[in-house]
Amino acid sequence: MPLETQEPDPEITEQINNTDDLLGTVSSSTAEESVLPIEKNSSGTSRRQPKKPWSRAEVSAVMRHFKAHISKGKLATKNECNDCKLVEGPVLVQRTAQNIRDFVRNRGITAKRQAQKQKL
Repeated sequence: MPLETQEPDPEITEQINNTDDLLGTVSSSTAEESVLPIEKNSSGTSRRQPKKPWSRAEVSAVMRHFKAHISKGKLATKNECNDCKLVEGPVLVQRTAQNIRDFVRNRGITAKRQAQKQKL
């Protein structure tokens, strides 16, 4: 089944550009600074996985589905995240529903913080 190309939404493009600004400040740190302490379970093995940066395609796919949630500050449900993952197919194959949910929550918090900052 061939993928249809869509014209990029200007709001999504703006969100991606804003992400680049945010990521630019994070990417300048060294690997040792950004790694959180690893917790070990009783058998001595780690349960944590290394953080994976979000690609532009992943960000735009999630923003297409959850732009309204983010602007309203509403948290995405697990079922909504699974639906998004199903519709977007191979783009979000490496992300879990919880990863998508966390992304939506973090974006909502960031947007709220930026809105408060602009009011001052």
